Amino acid sequence: MPHEIPPNLQSTVSLLKRSYPEGFSDDVLLAVLRLLYAELSDRNLAFVASHITGMEPSVALNKVYEAAALDVSDPRVQAAAERLKKHGYDVWLAEVSP
Repeated sequence: MPHEIPPNLQSTVSLLKRSYPEGFSDDVLLAVLRLLYAELSDRNLAFVASHITGMEPSVALNKVYEAAALDVSDPRVQAAAERLKKHGYDVWLAEVSP
């Protein structure tokens, strides 16, 4: 059973569920995690990944580290950015960025 979502991560989970109601392939998950990497701590990003995919938190943290190695200009990352933008990514960025 997924853990309760902390208030500071609710908008992130909501954005991802709106953007990918069908779920995440491994490639898509890595691209999305790369986009969010600069905005969330590794721990929070792993929590979000674990919550939205159902994977164990330790596995999700390894996915976060794997995603961090991707180049933001990677076409998969750019495609994920476009999809997230259609579902409120810019509003989310304004909310989480200092």
